This record gives sequence, C-alpha cells and structure tokens, in this order.
Amino acid sequence: MERKLSIGELKTIFIGLCLLAGFLCQGGFCFAAGSEPAGNTGQIEAVVIQVDEWAVYVPNLIFYFDTQMDKRKIETLKRVANRLRNKKALITYSSTGDLSKDKHILLSDIVSAGKNRNLEKPVLEALKPPGDSQGEVVPKLSEEKVHSTETFSSQTQISDKQVSALVEALRLSAPNTGNPNDGLYSDWKIKWENIIRWSKRCTGTEIEPAEFEANTQKAREILACIMGKILREQYEISKDESVAVRRAASWWMTGDPDKYDTTPTSSYTVKVLGFYRRAR
Repeated sequence: MERKLSIGELKTIFIGLCLLAGFLCQGGFCFAAGSEPAGNTGQIEAVVIQVDEWAVYVPNLIFYFDTQMDKRKIETLKRVANRLRNKKALITYSSTGDLSKDKHILLSDIVSAGKNRNLEKPVLEALKPPGDSQGEVVPKLSEEKVHSTETFSSQTQISDKQVSALVEALRLSAPNTGNPNDGLYSDWKIKWENIIRWSKRCTGTEIEPAEFEANTQKAREILACIMGKILREQYEISKDESVAVRRAASWWMTGDPDKYDTTPTSSYTVKVLGFYRRAR
C-alpha cells in the first residue's frame, strides 16, 4: 500500500526544487518558454532625412527608438540625430533578422559618419528602394543588397536622368484634390498660367493647358527644362543630392526652397524624395 506524503514532506520537496532551479539558472541552464533569439546587430551609413518622437528616418529604412532603453539615453539619441539631419550618419542598430523583412529595427546608437566603426563587421550603405506601388511616403528597403561606396554627395553635377527622375517624382506626388474643376492641369496638377509661361520660356511658343495635358512627352520636356535648372541650382547650394531634391520640391510647392525642412512642407519633400529614388 502506497504511503501518502505529509504536508511537511511536500513543502520540503517544493523548497528543494526551487533551490535546484535557482542553481541551474545561475549556471546558465535556465530557459524561458517562448523566449526570442538575440537580435542581430550591425551598422549602416545613411543620410538622416527626418527625426520624430518615435524614430529616425533615412532613405529606405526606419530606425525606431527602443522603449526599453533609458529615457535619458533616448533623448540624447534624438538630439544627436537632429543635429545630423541632412547629413551622413553612422547608425548602429539591432534587428531580429533580415533588414528587408524586419518592420521594427531598433536604433542603438547614432554618430557622424566615419566615427565608431565596428571593424569586425562591414558597414552597410543606404540601399536602393524598390519600384513598387505609388503612395508610400517613406520607401521600403529593397531586397537587393547594394553595397556601393559611391555617395550622392561625391558627384560633381546633376544629369538629365536625375532631372527626369525628379519630374516623375513630382508627378507621383501630385495631390488628388478630388475636384475636376480645381484649375490644375495634367498629372502634375499645374496652374494654367505656369503652363503658358513655362512653355513660352522653354519652347518659344505658348502651349495651351489642354495641349499640355494631352501631350505627356511635351509636358515632360517642358518640366525638365524648368526643374533641371532648379535642381542644379539647389545642388550647387547643398552639395547633396537628397537635400537638393527636397529643396527643389519645396520650390515646386511653395516657391521657396528654404522651406524644404519646415512643417508642413517637409512631409511633402520627403515624399518626393522617396519617389525620386524609385525613379532613379
């Protein structure tokens, strides 16, 4: 006949099991059910486009602040990121796996490019965006791993191909007013007086809005004539392609390129830059 354990004996066994569990955890043998694997760390160099309360935005990627991090550390990272806006930064990050699939990459550190490189791992460059559907303000990461050492700021002039990419980005970023009688013409949503003035300047002949709207190729040529001059001027000022595109987009929207990084124009110029990179 089996003997039942007394309450005192059960307590002794329970305490013994707890002590054994504690010993195993101290020795590194403790496993948490459902625990996630440690994240992969890496570094990437990219131009900081925007910083807000939640993240740092660079071309093709978003690096989120880790909410588990000390608040003072997060505030420090925000201040550094803001100082590096429109400049190239070296970003240290933590990811659960492939950057092209991770939707919540955590930012560990950010410094000016060239500082604190981890020599054991290669530093990635900002990657080319994919040519997917219209409507993304912040472009997603391309699955193609492009480890190019060439940066936009190393070029000496703006090419016709870059001007064409800007013209296309402006078309994709044009607002949808929902009003067929809004007084704006073509896919670019241009005022009739600008069509008359710009066509005269670039072709020597005034083109009516209806003709401009019907002839997309002619429209592109006229807009390339106008925006090519603007983009090249802004590149001479900024010496940075991304900033030049945003300044040109600001000129297109407001007439003032200096407003490219101020609210509410900044969100529009970031959108144009995203489409520009896709067109490139």
